[in-house]
Amino acid sequence: MQDKTLRFKTLLLACALASLACLCPAGSLKASSNPHAFPVPFRPSLGHTVIKFTDLSNRAEVRIYTVAGKLVRTLYAENLNPEITWDVTNEQGERLASGIYLYWITGGERAAGKLIVIR
Repeated sequence: MQDKTLRFKTLLLACALASLACLCPAGSLKASSNPHAFPVPFRPSLGHTVIKFTDLSNRAEVRIYTVAGKLVRTLYAENLNPEITWDVTNEQGERLASGIYLYWITGGERAAGKLIVIR
């Protein structure tokens, strides 16, 4: 059983990385610790209510995708604020299900990463 679980997790990670590669133009990402998201993983059972994207430029746009590449939500920095707070819902206001999501930050410095939601 553990062998099947490990293979499934490996396949899931490979799919997530492939999806991220499709979203990010070659050479557009920098190894940077500046723009980032927290808490990751997002766990409401531990009292988490939002995910914050920090160290953003004042023109930042954050797009969140499923690992299949479907756009879930687009967020924008407002009033020169270097932080965006997200309530972990989609564009229709529905809570996101447990899973792995990818984010892409543009509008100044570019960054990408993954989010994990555990409900």
